[in-house]
Amino acid sequence: MLFKRLHIFIGLLTISAFLLTGLYMRLNFPDAYHQNEVARMMFRANHVYLLFSGLLNLGIGVFFIAAVKPIGRRCQFWASVLLLTAPVLLGLAFWAETGDGSFERPLTFLGIVAAISGVGLLSIVQWRELR
Repeated sequence: MLFKRLHIFIGLLTISAFLLTGLYMRLNFPDAYHQNEVARMMFRANHVYLLFSGLLNLGIGVFFIAAVKPIGRRCQFWASVLLLTAPVLLGLAFWAETGDGSFERPLTFLGIVAAISGVGLLSIVQWRELR
């Protein structure tokens, strides 16, 4: 039940961060990045990644069902840790990796890998529980 609530809370918080970063871009882009399309597109990509991770956490929180088997519960714990970490990494990436226009984006990469790994692990647990 804790992870269910935590995923919903983090999901809503991340969606709020998505709205705030959208407002930030709306207010600052015309002046700051009109000449640098690469930086502008990287901000937009990380902005959408925030939405992606927020919706993942919200959806998982709404439909979270605790596993019965101990191994399933342990796997759910680590999957939840990965999924709850993804918005933090992607939020940091929005501010730290996009302004210089570099294509090296380790935080973004780690955030996406954490989200995909968490969903994959939860999917395996649910599949095993339903068999």
